[in-house]
Amino acid sequence: MDMNHTEAFRKDFYRSRGRKPEHCRRYKMLLAAAAAVIISILLFGITVRSVQAREPEDSRVKYYTSIQIRRGDTLWEIADKIADTYGLDTRDCVEELKFMNNMKTDTIHTGNYLTVFYYSGQEQ
Repeated sequence: MDMNHTEAFRKDFYRSRGRKPEHCRRYKMLLAAAAAVIISILLFGITVRSVQAREPEDSRVKYYTSIQIRRGDTLWEIADKIADTYGLDTRDCVEELKFMNNMKTDTIHTGNYLTVFYYSGQEQ
């Protein structure tokens, strides 16, 4: 009888190894879901950091003022002074000055006024 009992135990043991108990399946599904959530959070965090890294850390405020054009002034010289002062590209400054002053060309005339920009209380 002991042999039959042992054989029956072995058969039950090996048969049950092929089937997973319900709590093991739930545990694995829970573990997979938790891993998916963690990976999603990490990917979201990396995305947010990369976007923040692209944003300028400069918190300067842009202001506007008018200047009177003097004899010998050119739009490019004025834009170059602004660009040098604030670390900007001269071509971008020329385009912005033209846009701000509704200009089609780079031509300016002595005695006229030109609206220019500056940052954080630092007038030119």
